[in-house]
Parts: sequence; C-alpha cells; structure tokens
Amino acid sequence: MRKICLALFAALTTIACTEQAPLNSYDEQLADLQQQYKEFHAEAPRFFLFGMGNREKFIYKDYQLINIDNDSIVFQAQDAVSDSISPSDYTVSIETRNGTITITEDEESVWLIQGDRRTNLSEKQCSLNLPSFQNFKYGKVLRVLHHELLFNIRNSRIFPNILVYKEPFYRDAFMAALCLEKTNNVHLLTSWITHIDSIYDMQNREPEADNLGELLYMLSFIPKDSNTVLRRQLQQEIKRQTVKQDALQFIMGHTDGADNAEYQTQILKLAVKKNALDDSFTNAPSDQAGAYFDLCWFTQGNAHRRSLYQLYKDFRFNFLDSPFPYLQWARAHYYDNHQAPFNHQRYPLSWEKRGGSAHFEGMRIISEKAADERICYPHAWTAAELFLKLYDEP
Repeated sequence: MRKICLALFAALTTIACTEQAPLNSYDEQLADLQQQYKEFHAEAPRFFLFGMGNREKFIYKDYQLINIDNDSIVFQAQDAVSDSISPSDYTVSIETRNGTITITEDEESVWLIQGDRRTNLSEKQCSLNLPSFQNFKYGKVLRVLHHELLFNIRNSRIFPNILVYKEPFYRDAFMAALCLEKTNNVHLLTSWITHIDSIYDMQNREPEADNLGELLYMLSFIPKDSNTVLRRQLQQEIKRQTVKQDALQFIMGHTDGADNAEYQTQILKLAVKKNALDDSFTNAPSDQAGAYFDLCWFTQGNAHRRSLYQLYKDFRFNFLDSPFPYLQWARAHYYDNHQAPFNHQRYPLSWEKRGGSAHFEGMRIISEKAADERICYPHAWTAAELFLKLYDEP
C-alpha cells in the first residue's frame, strides 16, 4: 500500500510540475498557443523585417537585406550556406564559408555584424524601449508582436501596414497606443499627434464616431496646451454627437458602415477617464448597442450582456471574421475564450485579408502570392489585439 501511495504521489507531482513548467523558448510558446487557438495559415515565405519605430525599413529574404524605402540591396551574403531567423531576438544569423554574419536590431539601431566589424544600418536615430517580457507566460511571443507593431510606424505615424496602406487610421493607432503605453513607447507617436488637424480619418469615406474617443485618447500623450485648435474642435464635435435618451447619454454614428453606439461610447468613456475629464456618458441602449459592443474588452460597460451573447457570438464570428482577425481576438479577450485564429507559422503572427482601402501591390516585395490573395502582414490592429490579450494571460 505504501508503495502504491508513493507511486501515486510521484505521478501527481510529475503532472503538477509538467503543468507548471515554464514555456522557455519561442517555439514552445508558439506551439502552446497554436494548440489553444483556431488554426490559420498565412502561407508567408521565409523572411524577417527590420526597422522598428521611425527607422528605415528593411526586409531580409534569401540571404539579402533590402531597404524597403528605396528598393536598394543593402547587403547580400556571399558563399552563404544556411541561415536561421530568431524572431523574438530580432536577429538573423547567416552561416557562410567564411564565418557567421549577423543582422540584428536593438534599442539603439539595426546592426550588421561581420567578425569584429559592427555596422549601423539605420541613418535615422530612434530610441526604443524593447522589454524582454520575461515575467510573462508568453513573453517571447509578446516580443514578436511588439516588433510587428513597431515596424508599422513611419514618420511617427502608425499604419495598419506600411506596405499597403497610404494613411494611418485612428482606430489602429488607438489600439497600438494601448500597447505602446505598456512598453513606454508612446513618444514614437507624439510628433504626429501634435500635428493632427482632422477629427475624422475618413478611412471609410465618411465620419466615424469611434474616431472621437480614439483621437481624444491619443491627445492625452501630448501636453494639454498643444494642438489646441483640434482639441476645441473635438470637444464641439463630441457635444454635437451626444445623444440623450431617458437616463442614458451616449454617442452614436457609423463605424464600418453600421451604427455601433456602445463601441463608440465605451472608447470615448475610456478616453475621458484617461484625460481626467468629467464622465457623464453611460452605456448605449441595448437595442442600439450594435454588433461591435463586444470589442470593448477594455471596459466593464457590457459585462451584464456577456453570458447572454456568448454562444451566439462564438457561433456567428467563428466563421465570418477570418479575414479580420482583430475582431475575433477582441471578442476572445472580451469573453475570455480561445475563439480566435492563431497563425501556424513562426513569423509573422499578425495579418489582415481583403482590407477595403489597402493597395496590395505593396506586398510583392515580400510575396507575390500575398499580393494576389489580398493579404497583408504584419498588421498593427491584429498585433495589438493579440498583444493585449496575451499580456493579460495569468
């Protein structure tokens, strides 16, 4: 009997240790997430991007490093034998017959290392904070998602994807800013925010009410006495868009072609709080909440609706949102479930398909197939939703 008890104790101890064992490597963390979430294959070629923040942008592919900004070949390995890409270390190592060549990026710059020679490849100076996230369950994955966000910054503006989008969108910038706050990198956007001169980004060729809260939130990153004209215009527009109905006060208008009052109002409430302003806004009426209400994982405004809509939303959006994974990841965050797609490749981790205003010809520098199939990667809003969901993992 004693032997049986000892064996059982040993077995239980082994199981407990196995369950609590940390996921030390990037590939271990990827495998764990790929097992938990829905399967998706971006079918991207083997490549890596360099140039986080306001630095020049480079792509490594087929033993070449190309400057995306001017299509020039910055470096081409001679007598290359093999290479290895470590996305979470922001590093490519190339084995040649004459030794190892390393391309890597850190908080200071992008570097080409050949023997004892270390060459700075970025003429644009840009200070970054690149946390290790070592105390997080998926810390190495967070590093890659952080990189995918930072790569899509150019001239202090963050784009959904710098290769296929011509202008930044406030919604994507707002979501990215929630991440950059956590990593102490909002300074990368302040020059752009200081000079924004339009309340609406007109991404869908009409004013969209969620822009009000998104813009107000981003204005909290700059001094209150800067961009005063825009601040005054924004306050007036918020008043104009405010609806009072019985005991409720909310804003309502189009977002992605539909009325989404709860989504718009909850973003505004978050921004009001961020700016330390008086908040007189409430939830939107249930019959006017809109389909985007459960993208608002960052508030508690709709907590009472979660169980009611759980099964319906899981079913409906299990199929409809695969081209737009940021919607599924926001809902997975809201419902605290795993009903979202995870890319079954080492890199990149974020994407978007069939974006209405995207110019997919820009993807040809990475993949002809991506351009033909109208998919872009990495994608800022998707990377942000993944980052924020995994950042909150216990």
